[in-house]
Amino acid sequence: MGTVLPERHGWSLFCDDIRDEVGNKQSYMGLYKGVMFVNARFPAVLPGLGIIVNFSEPATSAPGDLLINLYFPGVALDGPPSWSVEVPAADESTLERPSDFPTAEQSRILSFPIRFAPFAIERAGRLHVRIVQGEDVYPAGSLEFRSQD
Repeated sequence: MGTVLPERHGWSLFCDDIRDEVGNKQSYMGLYKGVMFVNARFPAVLPGLGIIVNFSEPATSAPGDLLINLYFPGVALDGPPSWSVEVPAADESTLERPSDFPTAEQSRILSFPIRFAPFAIERAGRLHVRIVQGEDVYPAGSLEFRSQD
């Protein structure tokens, strides 16, 4: 018996840099596994931060507008976000959809890269990603910032 993911869900990757490559590829430099150890005391300025926000939904549903909200460490998740971007409903050409499954089993996946350069971080704690579609809010990952000092 396998794990079944919800029909709609989000996830994020966090890295130092996102590089666009030839052939419709991207390279993620310095991928983090949940925690970033900062080599300075807070507040600190990092050279950069890349976040790749992903959202999956059934291919049979009509694509809707998405709002990507970031909550920096110390910002309450029930308040206004620290940073936000609206992603209008995407047309079929911008979404990945495996074609070797019956349509009813296919997922439409949006992948949205976010690049900050530089990135100022005020305090230790967790950066949270939330995706909003209509009235629904989907947790889409987090990254904890810790000082090595």
